Amino acid sequence: TLATLFLDAPLQAGQLYQLQLANSVQDCSGNSVSNSTVTIGLPTKPDPLDVVVNEIMFNPASGGSRYVEMYNRSNKTFNLKEFYLANFFDGTDVKPIDLQRLFLPEQYVVVCANADDITSRFSGIVPENVVEMDYPGMDDKVGTATLIWTGVGQSVTLDSFAYTEDYHNAVYNVSEREGVALERIRVDGPT
Repeated sequence: TLATLFLDAPLQAGQLYQLQLANSVQDCSGNSVSNSTVTIGLPTKPDPLDVVVNEIMFNPASGGSRYVEMYNRSNKTFNLKEFYLANFFDGTDVKPIDLQRLFLPEQYVVVCANADDITSRFSGIVPENVVEMDYPGMDDKVGTATLIWTGVGQSVTLDSFAYTEDYHNAVYNVSEREGVALERIRVDGPT
């Protein structure tokens, strides 16, 4: 049975709401939800740098998946379905994230070609925050990771990071750089 929630007033953009479900609520199989809280909000249009490239794995270990970790450093809520990941270094390769899901303030989301690889290879990963997608082609040595939002007839370039293997710490030799990601020092700093 589908539950419909009626509100006294419309949801407001820029406001987060928490819906708390008591353990008397059950799914279709009769399983209790055990006091679950869900955060919701109305998705809005982002401004540049509201969402940033926080970490990138462009040269994964053998058999591993490339990924880009995005961070919502704004106080806004977005719809991931309106986001795209692109590599513009050598041509144009733009891929939709294409997942109908909210991207909440201060949340991290990892986009990759193989979610199972990411969740099994790295510790401390929240599986719900790993999104599998048709990942754009990215070179092991040099490229770009550009985040784009498109909605309501508009497009916003959120962030773009041009990477090169030379950005790795100089103590790593070329073979040691494989499987080492580049990560921002400060989420509020410039790209």
